[in-house]
Amino acid sequence: MGVTGRVEIYIFPQLSRRQKQLARVISELGGYWPPISAVARILEELGEFAEAYSRFNLGSSDQNISEELADLWIITACIANQFCICLPEGGTEFPQSQMSLAEDMTDLFAQAGQIARAVNYYDGPKPPRSLHNWIPLAKVIKLFHRTLYSIAQNFKIDLDSTIEQKLAISSVRDKGRFADSFDPSAATSLVRFEPIMRSTKCTFAPAAHLWGSPDWIGSQSLRENVRLVLPHLIRFTKCAQTEGIDGFIINYAESSATLNMPALARNFRDLLHELADQDPAVNRSFRGPVDRLGWQFSFNGTRLFISVFSPIYQATHSRHSPSDTFVMFQPETSFDHYSVGSAYPQSPAIKQRIRKAFEDSNIWYPHQLIDTRVEARLYLLPRQDGDAETEWWI
Repeated sequence: MGVTGRVEIYIFPQLSRRQKQLARVISELGGYWPPISAVARILEELGEFAEAYSRFNLGSSDQNISEELADLWIITACIANQFCICLPEGGTEFPQSQMSLAEDMTDLFAQAGQIARAVNYYDGPKPPRSLHNWIPLAKVIKLFHRTLYSIAQNFKIDLDSTIEQKLAISSVRDKGRFADSFDPSAATSLVRFEPIMRSTKCTFAPAAHLWGSPDWIGSQSLRENVRLVLPHLIRFTKCAQTEGIDGFIINYAESSATLNMPALARNFRDLLHELADQDPAVNRSFRGPVDRLGWQFSFNGTRLFISVFSPIYQATHSRHSPSDTFVMFQPETSFDHYSVGSAYPQSPAIKQRIRKAFEDSNIWYPHQLIDTRVEARLYLLPRQDGDAETEWWI
């Protein structure tokens, strides 16, 4: 269920206090489960909740009901954390329920089915017939939690207290019980990328919803490393638009491949070609010249904007990294989240505000090059005007 407790994990800063507490507990237990496994756990807990309700009708205590509701909150909050979904802090943020217990029970099972449908697309083998009227996890998990609190109100249960108790007990009782696992929402690559997020003058960056790749293994080939990245990048392309995830970060290990601009350009070119070769969809990104208007790299059918951050750039450059080299993949839809693009009347003013923020901070931002919209030239920016060594596609 994040990454192991032996390393620092990334915690999305906009999560609620309790979600952050949950993230820390889960990291100590080995990390998040794959979302598809979490759905199986939801089914298990729903069955245990039904059993507890049956025993309650026969005269048993409501304590078991309280614990099963808390387990359902915890496992669905784990999924929310994994998809950078911010949840209400607790029961006080939900209005007093007007629903009957029977209505709540029906809603709970229906909402669990909607969670399963979304996860079975993002993390499983079942593509939807259409994304029209798609219900994202960000919506349905909040509805599921509202129903949990409504059921708790029916039983006069303090669900918040039970959740806190469960988290405290699990951090001790379950330590060492589960194998270590990796999740892109808690990747150490995001921990390393965080200084860039904090220092950039882009006003949207500090709150961006990001996933990260597994650690790059310097002793392995590019192909082998891409193979490790692949399942997480595929899942990212499936859910980025519907769940509002803004970017996927690949963190290169330090190597001679990124010590100078020509080497970095070759390495970046090889990375994109390797991703295209291993793409589960038909990839036409390199079936023609790339240095032209209208070209954009695609993966798994998703058009992506790419930014390379590197220590090769000076501290006064907009793509400067103080330590490692990073490649950030952004789906086109991430710009829609911030009303940036030709479809939005306010877009020019937003862009101008961002450019001014860079200018006021004496950070080099090549807006004339950016305005050409030749995407290939924007992925690996020049170190200064006239820098021809960034032509990675050659």
